[in-house]
Amino acid sequence: MAHDVFISYSVKNKSVADAITAKLENIKIRTWIAPRDIIPGDDWGESIINAIENSKIFVIILTEDSNQSQQVIREVERAVNMGIPIIPFRVEDVELSKSLQYFLSTTHWLDALTPPLEEHIDKLVDIVLSLKNTIEGKTTESEKEEAEELINKYSPSYKPKTDYNKFLRVIGAIISILALLISFGIISFGQNNFFQFNLITFILSLILLSLSIKPKFFYKLLKTKFDLKKHYKITIIILIILTIIVTPFSYLIGVQTGEIANKYDENGIYYEYPVVFNSNPSNTEENLIASYYMYHVNNGKELEYDFKIYKEILNTSLNEQYNYKNSVLKNDSTYSNIQEKNITINGVNAIDHNYLKNSNGNITEYREIWMEKNGYIYRLILIGPQDVFGFYNDDLNSLLKTFRFT
Repeated sequence: MAHDVFISYSVKNKSVADAITAKLENIKIRTWIAPRDIIPGDDWGESIINAIENSKIFVIILTEDSNQSQQVIREVERAVNMGIPIIPFRVEDVELSKSLQYFLSTTHWLDALTPPLEEHIDKLVDIVLSLKNTIEGKTTESEKEEAEELINKYSPSYKPKTDYNKFLRVIGAIISILALLISFGIISFGQNNFFQFNLITFILSLILLSLSIKPKFFYKLLKTKFDLKKHYKITIIILIILTIIVTPFSYLIGVQTGEIANKYDENGIYYEYPVVFNSNPSNTEENLIASYYMYHVNNGKELEYDFKIYKEILNTSLNEQYNYKNSVLKNDSTYSNIQEKNITINGVNAIDHNYLKNSNGNITEYREIWMEKNGYIYRLILIGPQDVFGFYNDDLNSLLKTFRFT
């Protein structure tokens, strides 16, 4: 757990350390002091190191005893290496040992040699509070000069710590928003054989976004099962890495399975179609304005599917021209009807006809969509073996969602 101040002292000066701790905690400055804050059963040395690394300010009580204490010297060394501001609070007139001189020779001392001690402790508390506000960026413009002077006095080599949690939260939020946009794009278009996988991408990025924006909510939610606050950094890093890996992979799968659309905007119509629809410009049938072919391997057999759009002049009415062609079709002995119904496509009435043709045991399925607009009949036809017709029929349904007249 992070603390504001670490108190370093010799056990023989515990009364002074306790007095400083009490004053600081009276004004809500979190203080770490041994042995009070060492959890029973934890390693002493490890607890000390963790406490120093998670503190913002280091206060050393300088006395003859602490001057010679190897434990205090090790604590000071650690604080210097971490770049933590150090405030030496000298309560006895002692000359620094060579070991402490090495670490504190450029650091300003706060002398508390003359009584009453309480007044010096009050001054120490004011300095700690000012330093804490400086480190946390809470100083006003008018206080900045004084704050910089304090930093130079008590930690000439101090460099503000990067708030990695804040940095990670910003990165996590950006990545999760991008992932969500990609995920929505994949899920919203066409038949999705990998819907569950893309849904995982969506959920993963949603969790990352939530953790980035509202971590405190999850701290409380998981408090009894997992100390997220303690492991927040590693948790959000793992989520960021997973999202970075999963999202583009999901995107590529979407492309391969026809989830990402190309666009057609000619001949008075607009629609989006999957990349598995291969354009076939060599097809020059009369009244044909768009032609595509698709290959599908099923049980070792290569199957070909075609999707075509015809634009013909409306001579009579949509129903009359449809009924005429349909009557010819129904006289074909290979024909069998699946369904025939009226539908609406983006506000335009249409006829939807699904049927089969059986030629020597080879069953071909058809789906025709008939629409009329601006004096023309538009016929959309999907043709192919019945084996996996439903796969491309779902792609056609997705295409129809984007179809409109321009």
